[in-house]
Amino acid sequence: MSALGAESAFWLRWPAPLQRVRDAVLRAAQALATTQSPLREQLGICLRELKIQQKSLSILCYRRARPDFESLMSPETAGTCQFLHSAADYREARLHDVLIKVGPLRSTGWGAAPDAVLSAPRFRVLAQFVWSGCRDEEGFGYDPALPAVGQSAERRHTGRSEGIIRWTTHTSHSGDLTRAHVEIQESDELQVFATTGGRRDASAATLIGLDQNQGIYYPPGARVLSFDPDPDVPEAVAHRTPGETLFEGMYVIVPDVPDIDLGELHADPGRYSRIWRENLRKACLAGRDALVVKLSQEGLALGDLRSRLRDWRREPDSVIHAPQKRDHFRILLQVLGVGERYELTSGQHRVPFWQLAWAEIRRSRGEAIHTGFQEQDILDEQIQRILTSLLPEIRLQAAGRGSFELPIPESGDITGMIRFFRISDITQGCTVPPAQLKVVLSPEKVDQWRD
Repeated sequence: MSALGAESAFWLRWPAPLQRVRDAVLRAAQALATTQSPLREQLGICLRELKIQQKSLSILCYRRARPDFESLMSPETAGTCQFLHSAADYREARLHDVLIKVGPLRSTGWGAAPDAVLSAPRFRVLAQFVWSGCRDEEGFGYDPALPAVGQSAERRHTGRSEGIIRWTTHTSHSGDLTRAHVEIQESDELQVFATTGGRRDASAATLIGLDQNQGIYYPPGARVLSFDPDPDVPEAVAHRTPGETLFEGMYVIVPDVPDIDLGELHADPGRYSRIWRENLRKACLAGRDALVVKLSQEGLALGDLRSRLRDWRREPDSVIHAPQKRDHFRILLQVLGVGERYELTSGQHRVPFWQLAWAEIRRSRGEAIHTGFQEQDILDEQIQRILTSLLPEIRLQAAGRGSFELPIPESGDITGMIRFFRISDITQGCTVPPAQLKVVLSPEKVDQWRD
């Protein structure tokens, strides 16, 4: 009510017709605050009738909506009711008499539901509760195996097609169905919102629901670092696409890496890298095969070392290209003949050349990581190596079927935690601001941007 301003100010500014509208709005708002939701009333009546009839019951809803349904049930009914929160839950659900769904049937957003609700029902009756002006998505539940190609959703639902599954609908209205209500019913309010511009600063996204009702939004087609607890998969840790190769029950991997400590050695950018890369170029020209053999004998035994030498000779871009491990870099410089050199720092301290060069590399990696290059090869390669070494512990923790975190071993160049979030559901077709992408969001933030 305060949004309309003080009554005296309103009367001075606006003419009498708008004053009457203001009074009507205030009366309606006061009445609404003390009125029970008609949808909730009808839902409560349905639940009581199903209890009397001793029908087996399932409810398709989001996890956060479950307490709202349970508040309308007796403890006995709540204990026997199946709550389905995802497509995986629906696939694993036992057969039941009635499935309750509040809201229109849609493939994305708040009304998201599996197409199998209509194409592969696991119930006898679908009890759907919707507000006027919220129709089902056109084409929802379409099964390409059926011959009813091109037919409308209404025809498929009512069974006037040659498909195997035929639906007979029965609609019960609640409230005063005046002509105004009929006109509202003919236009879909959700579609109206979508065609009036939507969020200007938002972009398409896929929501990955996590434990404790948290979530992460990713751009469409994103490759998400993830862990599959299935012991039979060839690659437990890999980048996967939500809805295609990333599914419920797997884990999203989120590295939590603080600022990288580069120590007290601060070399000028590129100064030392130019020296050792020039020596590397000359050594490769003199005989790359001989260099590979000597590096392997000294302990730098890496797979495909020839291609790695080519990468290390590349001009620096966001980072200085070099071996990932400190010891490997020290061996490389010793073989190149610059590992035993000493340099004078600004404090007139004699410091081994390779340490100064290594500090230069670490700083370049740290700057890359903390200026938005988390997906670059440097961090990704190190995280992949860490995850491979932690795989037995990861499998042990995942056996608990909940989210968990593991510390990054101190022997590496980066420190922090690696967090594993178990995926509870995946929702396509959301829209969020770019700043909300790829970050773990609270339940309130998830709901704010869920369509």
